[in-house]
Amino acid sequence: MTKERRLTIEGIVLAIVILLAGFLFLQGSDTGPRGATASPTSRLGSGSTASSSTGARISASPRPASRAPSASRAPSASRTPVPSPTARPTPRRTAAPRTSRDPHLGYADFLSRVNDDRSKVDQLNSALSTAVTAGDRAAARTAAMAILDFVKGERQWLVDHPPADCYAAAHGAGIAMLDAYQTAASDFVDWAGASGLSALVALAKAGDAANAATDGFAAFGTAITSTQCPG
Repeated sequence: MTKERRLTIEGIVLAIVILLAGFLFLQGSDTGPRGATASPTSRLGSGSTASSSTGARISASPRPASRAPSASRAPSASRTPVPSPTARPTPRRTAAPRTSRDPHLGYADFLSRVNDDRSKVDQLNSALSTAVTAGDRAAARTAAMAILDFVKGERQWLVDHPPADCYAAAHGAGIAMLDAYQTAASDFVDWAGASGLSALVALAKAGDAANAATDGFAAFGTAITSTQCPG
């Protein structure tokens, strides 16, 4: 099998991953403010159980018998107290900016922005997946650069529109999603400019980034479904 043929086949796999990411994005943006369906800390259950068992074993261990103080023990020599170092004040963390608008109206604008981005994200993903599947590196680079421009604009919008507390988690997940999307696009730009064995390495790296972007899309959808704002 030639290297170009292998690139085409792996490109098809990556295209499916990218399209899946777009699907998850659309599914997440369809949801309104509802209760969470899953706990993000569910994976910690086994670790907590292990800690409890360890604690039980430690507490059940026999303690050595305490020895009675000897009556002939000499008093300890007095020591000059050593002054403790002056404690440094803990630096205060700057609170994340919050909007002064009504939380419900701010969240409505946030969801409206997500909804408006649907068709654009679909076009961007489609252009990149088509180019990668065809092995057209020039077109892939153009599509990936378009994604980078899109990410830059959307991130700036989120920065310019800070959230209320009730949807801060969804707002933060949106930024994280864009960061992952940017990384994947940048890696596809690198793949478009690589050749030979370096191209295979670059493609594998882009595939990992695409998987991370898929996780980012899923986390964003989860954050939206667990958001509740008054209104």
